[in-house]
Amino acid sequence: MRKSLIVTIFLSLILSCSKSDRGELIGVKSNKFFSDKPQGMVLIPSGSFTMGPSNPSAVLDQNPTLKTVSVKAFYMDETEITNSEYRQFVNWVRDSIVRTELAVASYYKIGEEISEDDPMWEFMPLYNRVGDGEEKTAYQEYLEENGLGILDIENKSTYKLNWDIKIPWERSEYLDANYAAVLEGGIGPDLLEDYEGFFIPADSTPNALRAFKTKRI
Repeated sequence: MRKSLIVTIFLSLILSCSKSDRGELIGVKSNKFFSDKPQGMVLIPSGSFTMGPSNPSAVLDQNPTLKTVSVKAFYMDETEITNSEYRQFVNWVRDSIVRTELAVASYYKIGEEISEDDPMWEFMPLYNRVGDGEEKTAYQEYLEENGLGILDIENKSTYKLNWDIKIPWERSEYLDANYAAVLEGGIGPDLLEDYEGFFIPADSTPNALRAFKTKRI
């Protein structure tokens, strides 16, 4: 009995030492992940091409520079998009871009003071601030004690945008002259800079309608 036990232990040691991982930590094996093809798009495979003139002129280019360029695989729309589809895309992304510029303009106009009566107050960047009559929470006090949660208007990671307020797009609904300066371009009475604006005037568009500047996207 004792001899059988010794043989069993010996065989177990031999088998354990013969594993391919040799006791190393190799992690859990898993299947490869392949993302689904985006709807309406086709995969353009990776490849290489030679960049430079294929038939250089002996007079104009004595020493043509040729090099091989590799391009990674990427997806491309299967068909051209319509003006309506592109307009839908612009309307999806313009909101965050305009909202960000309004937040920065509001901050420089109002500062860190509580000024809820200001027309642009609702667009102020959201961070560790306390309103009138509100008491600081334990977490807010913790942030202040450790120098955290402090707003840096040049660093978008230190604040959030207020998505609860609707952006007035029509000129008749503009909040004040400062708001108009941010959207239309120019200088506002209480703003510190000359803004580029987000709209092309109606007299500069083919259909005589005011249009969003897609180059701002």
